[in-house]
Amino acid sequence: MLRTVRYRFLYLGGAALALFVAIPFLPDTFTARMGTIVDHQEDQSASTRMAVWRWTWDYALQHPLGGGFDAYRANSFTYQMPIVTGSGNSHSVEYREVTEEARAYHSSYFEMLGEHGFVGIGLWLWMHALGLWQMERVRRLARPVAGIAPDWRHDLATATIGPEGPHSPPQPCFVPRECGHRLFLPRNGAERRRH
Repeated sequence: MLRTVRYRFLYLGGAALALFVAIPFLPDTFTARMGTIVDHQEDQSASTRMAVWRWTWDYALQHPLGGGFDAYRANSFTYQMPIVTGSGNSHSVEYREVTEEARAYHSSYFEMLGEHGFVGIGLWLWMHALGLWQMERVRRLARPVAGIAPDWRHDLATATIGPEGPHSPPQPCFVPRECGHRLFLPRNGAERRRH
């Protein structure tokens, strides 16, 4: 999108201003949930996720080729969860020990690392890099061809950013569509030159 916008910095400034203006209208539940970004230790979900990612990294160091599908079922870890009681200047913090077992990765990047090791995540990241390169080639070829919608870019964005959600399989859904666009564009250009 920023490639096609004429005044990029003005566009970015407008987007930042719109985001700043929208903050007071967001529900309290959203802002409370986003507050865990500052301190993940006070939220059990965020603490568990961080612990799973730490476990996955250590697991990958011990098993560089990965543990196979559903390797997360072997994880077990304990962490300290702070519980704050009271408010203002009079509050106390108690630490409760939480033990979790067989917790999912909640990130396709860590899923690839845990299940397929460093080789698997290397190949997967290389595939994404090739996808970005191919996407740029398709964009340059599609520029002179009329009638091609830019919606194919959303496939790659979804496949690259989307895997951060829970239970998101790391499947490269964008590859067949990119190949189809790449095969169509030169043929279409050659046909236009013939006429």
